[in-house]
Amino acid sequence: MVELQRPALLLLVIVMTVTGFAGSASVVAAEDTATFEITDVETNTPITAGETIEVSISVTNSGNETAQKEVWFSLDQFDKDYADVELAPGESKTVTLSYVSKSDDAKDWRLKASTPDDSAERTVTIEAPPGAGDSDDGDDDSTDESDSQSQTRDRGDSDDATVSSGDAGHPDFEIVEMDVAEPITAGERLRTNITVENTGRAHGEKLVWFALDGRTVNDTIIDLPEEDETTVTLTYDTPIDAGGNWTISANTSDDVVTATLNIAEPQSDYGVQAVQTADSIRPGDQLNVTVDVGNDGDVAEPTAVNLSVDGHRIDQQPVEVGPTNSTTVQLQYRSTESTTGLLNVTVAVGNDTLSRTVTVTDASPTKTPTPATDADAVSDAASESADSTATATATRTSTPDAPASPGRLPTVGVTVVVATLLGGAVVVSRLR
Repeated sequence: MVELQRPALLLLVIVMTVTGFAGSASVVAAEDTATFEITDVETNTPITAGETIEVSISVTNSGNETAQKEVWFSLDQFDKDYADVELAPGESKTVTLSYVSKSDDAKDWRLKASTPDDSAERTVTIEAPPGAGDSDDGDDDSTDESDSQSQTRDRGDSDDATVSSGDAGHPDFEIVEMDVAEPITAGERLRTNITVENTGRAHGEKLVWFALDGRTVNDTIIDLPEEDETTVTLTYDTPIDAGGNWTISANTSDDVVTATLNIAEPQSDYGVQAVQTADSIRPGDQLNVTVDVGNDGDVAEPTAVNLSVDGHRIDQQPVEVGPTNSTTVQLQYRSTESTTGLLNVTVAVGNDTLSRTVTVTDASPTKTPTPATDADAVSDAASESADSTATATATRTSTPDAPASPGRLPTVGVTVVVATLLGGAVVVSRLR
């Protein structure tokens, strides 16, 4: 048996270890040798915005294992479409990916086709649709009337229009009608119905969109067989500050129809809902008026609630109420000591008014008859007795004096006695 020295033994261990790792690495590398290389990239560009860009990517597996990997393409680093491809060693396949371009995609793009192992780049062009940014309607424009909207059609120059509609194997998406729901107020939802017909000679898939002043606000993709048509509804929530005249357009890559759209400015609509006040007051009193104010408009705007009495403005309160909401305010009027009669009380807000009639009652006191008392009765009897005595005296005075007979009371004394007795009888009678 050969005895190895310690340095030789250590060297042998190191060599075996390194050899083992190398062998393992070789085994790992041999387990995954599927490599997907891109051999060709073809596109249908240039296309018009709204049309479908088609990208054909040829891929070959240059490795020695069968595998499935992803193939995709992007425009300016924005991934657009992908597919999973399975390839045996040495096998090649061509996959076609697609993307329906948008209305604002018109420019030159950097297209990149990729696999996990390889990539290829090229420049593609998406052209502007016909009539985009062109204020001149051109010789081939035709004008249609749809309700109050004056619509204009633009299918580009005559050569392009002929190719689109007459070239075999190409779809041609023509806008048959654009119907905009009017009237509309800023802040409301704008609804547009667009009818599109494929007048070309092939089945196709294209983008339909509508724009305001050239800016796309909504779009959708439609698929149409030749000589078929469909209607799509596109909506847009208008901003609260969008009031004014706009140019609205319905668009495909082959056709565009424009019209003028008026979006009304939003307004508040204040109204007097109820007025509560007293039916009557006294001179010098304060009249309190409670008013319910509502806003049936689209926006909240500051305004004032005014109180007038007999045509003269007396009080005012500022208010600001949100749409479809209401609030309550208090108004006052102070009458004077000389105020009498009927008051015409009117509350006004915006163009709405509501009136009430309030009576001011007379404040002067009314004399009330005092009931008769026993003392009054005695006083009246005494007065009557005195009157009777005076009458008797007067009667006696008017008669010539006669000599008094001996043994008889004087005539005057008898008269006074009789009058006194009669007065007493009257008093007793009243007391009963």
